[in-house]
Amino acid sequence: MSPLRVITEDVPVIPDRGRIRTTTAGVCVVWRGAEIYIKSGFTFDGASLPFFLWWWCSPWTPWVVLAACVHDYGYRYRLMTRRECDLLFRAILIHKAKQSRWRWLAYRRMLQARIMYRAVRQFGDNAVGADW
Repeated sequence: MSPLRVITEDVPVIPDRGRIRTTTAGVCVVWRGAEIYIKSGFTFDGASLPFFLWWWCSPWTPWVVLAACVHDYGYRYRLMTRRECDLLFRAILIHKAKQSRWRWLAYRRMLQARIMYRAVRQFGDNAVGADW
């Protein structure tokens, strides 16, 4: 059995001055038995990708937004270790990739998920500080 259970599949969001804000519905995922509930109104920046990579994967792509929202929430409030936050990010990305309509798209998204996970592991300490 997977350690991840996604209760909220889509994150309804609206733009908010260069950032993204969750709207009326909250976001809920269960990770290794712990429920993470994000109330509406949480503001985050989507996936933090450099502009020149947006052709490859937009930071506001619907299959990425849920993972970015939960990951940013975990980083901001330090709900778990940085490694756990990053593993949860990867698990949500792979979960969403497997829901793709076509097999080729699922494989592409799973490759993107692995690359984004490695980037988060490599450069995520810039966002939270090296002490975490």
